[in-house]
Amino acid sequence: MTRIISTRFGRPSEHHSPAANDGVLVLATSDHVADATGSVPADAALPVTTVTEVMEAVRLLRTSAFALAVVDLSDARTAIGAIRILRTQQPELPIAGLADPANPVTSAEALQEGVSAVLMAPLSMTDLEVLVANQHDRGAGDASDPAARGPAPDEDAVFAQSSSMREAMAQLHGVAGTAEGVCLVGEPGSGRGLLARALHRLGDASRPFLELDVADGTPPEVEQRLFGHPSRPGSTSDLERVGPSGALARAGGGTLVLRHLTALSARAQARLVRAWRDGEAAGPDGDVVPMPGRLVGLVEPGIDDVVAEGGLRADLLSRVMPARVEVPALRRRREDIAALAVHQLARLSATGTPPRRFTRAALTVLAALPYPGNARQLEALVATVAAAAPRPLIQLEDVLAHAQLDGAMPRIESYASLREARAQFERDAISAVLLRHRGRVSEAARALGIQRTNLYRKVRQLNVERSLLAPRK
Repeated sequence: MTRIISTRFGRPSEHHSPAANDGVLVLATSDHVADATGSVPADAALPVTTVTEVMEAVRLLRTSAFALAVVDLSDARTAIGAIRILRTQQPELPIAGLADPANPVTSAEALQEGVSAVLMAPLSMTDLEVLVANQHDRGAGDASDPAARGPAPDEDAVFAQSSSMREAMAQLHGVAGTAEGVCLVGEPGSGRGLLARALHRLGDASRPFLELDVADGTPPEVEQRLFGHPSRPGSTSDLERVGPSGALARAGGGTLVLRHLTALSARAQARLVRAWRDGEAAGPDGDVVPMPGRLVGLVEPGIDDVVAEGGLRADLLSRVMPARVEVPALRRRREDIAALAVHQLARLSATGTPPRRFTRAALTVLAALPYPGNARQLEALVATVAAAAPRPLIQLEDVLAHAQLDGAMPRIESYASLREARAQFERDAISAVLLRHRGRVSEAARALGIQRTNLYRKVRQLNVERSLLAPRK
């Protein structure tokens, strides 16, 4: 399972050997994180030094060079302050955060401070080696340039602080070292294409990566783009025919992604099954063309019903794409929303939008909103808010001015006990009403039919995010 929440999914270079400054400095300000660093072997090729005080980290930076610093994000105020102090000491030093699952907004704040990645405890040597190797590949930026405070936003960054996305990434890791085809099942905008690219990187990223939307065009046109050669009606013994212009031939031993797989014609499905049954196809000159290393299909939930109704061949899934990964909708991965919003803001800044930052309250509101359109809807909201915000610092009211508040309460998970479900319902109901009334407690209490004092008590008991409350006058 990857513990990297946001970084470029690559493997350490085989030619990279540790240099004098290839050590990692870990600032662990909480006991559980300090204990977690114990999983890193003391005799590892990449030495890890753990300290518990910010000033101790500063002292080490004054006397030693490190390839990477990792900051514990358990305490938001301490963590953000530490990141700023460490950057002051060594502006060119790459800094990663060690996430606290209970405080996902802190991870987003750390990303706004320019951390290169956010990791999950316990630290693994693989995670650290990947980050250090990626930094060597990028090379040092111009530390005098304020824009070089962190890496440029990675279009293919994967955010997986939520348990549901970590599970999906664990499944991808399970098939990355094989040539097994994968069916990525998820709602539109949930990030299926992003995970397809992550899978390719986890495998052999040096090979080709191609995408084909099989719903774009008539069936004969799509079949031509896929195979590059017309089918041979009635042929049952010869190899399937492909041409050099087809995606199958151009993908070589790499990854071919088929978007809207269920739109593929029955004839094209049969040709794919036949080609994978043989493991190769025939080129126009009779030469043998190997099939792509991996075929990835993107489908929506309910794929089993489509197969049962005959819309998709069962053997296309069982033979060509036997592995299945469920890509969670955004409402099932709320812990990732704040970091996704920060990432989108960074992308906008890179394309000319004036630099913006979110306040903690704004990030909390973004994470509580419903997103039936998944990440695409979140991206659109962030773009609208960034364009309309009157100040560089985006406030809670800037988000609320453009947010769709109806249906803000997430679904109750089926595995929750009755007591847990009731507490979750009350927490979500109070959060939604506070959002609707801009944090004004008196109005929210009237809407809920309770006294103001009772509302304050429930906010404390249910751990409702305090930033949803308007400041008392």
